[in-house]
Amino acid sequence: MSPWLLAIRPKTLSAAVVPVIVTTALAAANGYTINWWIFTAACLSTLCLQIATNLFNDAIDFDKGTDTADRIGPTRVTQAGLLSRKQVYSLGFAFCALALISGLYLVKEGGTVILWIGLVSILFTYFYTGGPLPLAYYGLGDFFVIFFFGWVAAITMYYLYTKSLSLDALVLGTQLGLLCTVLIVINNFRDYKSDLANKKMTLAARFGPRFVRAEVFFLFAFSYLLQIYWFNTGNTLASLLPLLTLPLAIHI
Repeated sequence: MSPWLLAIRPKTLSAAVVPVIVTTALAAANGYTINWWIFTAACLSTLCLQIATNLFNDAIDFDKGTDTADRIGPTRVTQAGLLSRKQVYSLGFAFCALALISGLYLVKEGGTVILWIGLVSILFTYFYTGGPLPLAYYGLGDFFVIFFFGWVAAITMYYLYTKSLSLDALVLGTQLGLLCTVLIVINNFRDYKSDLANKKMTLAARFGPRFVRAEVFFLFAFSYLLQIYWFNTGNTLASLLPLLTLPLAIHI
């Protein structure tokens, strides 16, 4: 695989676009007309933000000495010497710029509040692992994912389509955030020994494997329990179809 493709971590990018797709489905189900320019711009922006976060994480973890030759899991391009830290940082900033450019249409449609949400989101692509209070190093990464990939993503997308706020979007955002967090929890579970040794105090590093297994169970269980909400609001298919994924959740 090309070092550049390896650096953006393609397997993680579903977490960026799934909230856009599912919230679009919610807005359509609630009778709103979908603006496909909003959909396209949102997909581009969220993909760019996710890629920028991955790139900064790669370079910053190398700078801090967290990623070493002993780590397990996918190759990190800066640590492996496949790309220089300068190249990785530069590409990260380039994707931040692309996120800003693709988000201009969203600002046009949604107003100043969307601009501020976008700017804060761009800042946290770096502050997730960098800056004076790196969230990932203080056990706040899980909450970051629930907040940005769940609540912010769903509520913002729903607002862009409908110019309104809705309990539907909040519930959906909670489910999305919980499921996206499973990705980072499993990642941190894999790395918890090396993270602990290098003082990257994720929740996995702080509390160990038993806590992580309980956390993954809770993330899945609470997300599925929220299907009751969709059943009670008359969205029968929306409440039942996701149950087809239960075998995969149980396996995980």
